[in-house]
Amino acid sequence: MTDFAVKAPFNPEKPNELHARASLPAAPARSTSDFARHFLGLILGIIGTCIFVALAFQARAGWDNHREWVVATTLPGGAIAGVCLGFLLARGQVVAALPGIALLVVSASFAALNIWRGQVVDGPDVGRDILTVTSGVFLVFAGLAFLIAEIRVEWKDPTRAPKPAI
Repeated sequence: MTDFAVKAPFNPEKPNELHARASLPAAPARSTSDFARHFLGLILGIIGTCIFVALAFQARAGWDNHREWVVATTLPGGAIAGVCLGFLLARGQVVAALPGIALLVVSASFAALNIWRGQVVDGPDVGRDILTVTSGVFLVFAGLAFLIAEIRVEWKDPTRAPKPAI
């Protein structure tokens, strides 16, 4: 009779069944490359999110009157876009990610110009405000492009679980 009072139910009448821990096969050994391949999308997603957040902070810093709410309200969108970028790259869907990558490069270029202009000009500057807004707009468009690309890729070819090893 099964004793349900123990932490893990155990049936002493069926010791050779698959649910008995002694008869379970050992887990296959996983190499570091298998581990890295398994978590590649997550790792690239975290890196992509860091890129989005860094550009958002740079865009915020470009204004004379800091808008403290901008980064806080756009952070969830940037995180989703970064994860979409990471998973697109991990799945090898670089062509689908190219429009977003191009928009991200344009946003980073405007941010770099903004940094350069901040070194050249002292005090309030309309040019820096224009560069800041333009960088932010392209950053939002890049995030939307990554999200749309991820939805399109998943719609056409959904991610499936790997076949069992046993």
